[in-house]
Amino acid sequence: MKIVVIGGSGFIGSKLVPRLRQRGHDAVAAFPNSGVNSVTGEGLAEVLKGASMVVDQATQFFEFLKGIAHFSMQGDKVHLPPVLFQPMAADDVASAVGKIAPSAPVNGTVEIAGPELFRLHRLAGPIRRCAAQ
Repeated sequence: MKIVVIGGSGFIGSKLVPRLRQRGHDAVAAFPNSGVNSVTGEGLAEVLKGASMVVDQATQFFEFLKGIAHFSMQGDKVHLPPVLFQPMAADDVASAVGKIAPSAPVNGTVEIAGPELFRLHRLAGPIRRCAAQ
């Protein structure tokens, strides 16, 4: 099965493409340096020819928390909203998408996220304080 992974060289795509190939799929990593730009449409029609599926979804990753906290610093304090989110480890995202992608079509969107809800400001704040010490 031909599966096109938008952002195939990115944080998740680079983990997902090899997993799909190990399962015998023709996984194509689509990203600007490969001649595919999903924003401008450049190369998109060509890469999608013969594709059974396109993958372009995920949740926030635990690996991004330090960067989110750093970006949100004002002085010596982290300023983040109390929004709920369900982060996952990047390897878990790649595994979940790798299992879902080749399964039977759902004719819709499949969303994945971590099993627990967290408040962003409570989770990222302590990470920034630990990193600064």
